Amino acid sequence: MSEKPQRPNGIPIDTVFSVLSNEHRQVVLTSLLRENGPVSVEALIDHIVREVCPVDESRPDKLRTSMAVRLHHVHLPLLHDAGMIDYDPERKMAEVTDAGQMIKPIP
Repeated sequence: MSEKPQRPNGIPIDTVFSVLSNEHRQVVLTSLLRENGPVSVEALIDHIVREVCPVDESRPDKLRTSMAVRLHHVHLPLLHDAGMIDYDPERKMAEVTDAGQMIKPIP
């Protein structure tokens, strides 16, 4: 039986495609790739709201709260489990890993 194809960073290509199939996770990883260290969850929320969510959102607090919950419970853990980021839920900080550095967006 053949092995699953892997990227040079050791993350199976199926995992890369699956994890990055969500626009919010794409924005998170792109934001982390632009930084040279840990980024707060609040800053990631700002990036997502600015890049993905409607500008004329009538309830921005509700949107931010919803995004914080989804980041904490879904998006950041998936990126962490895939080995693309380090996520510290207690400190509410995330940072791209060496393996995640290998996944660069196309300009």
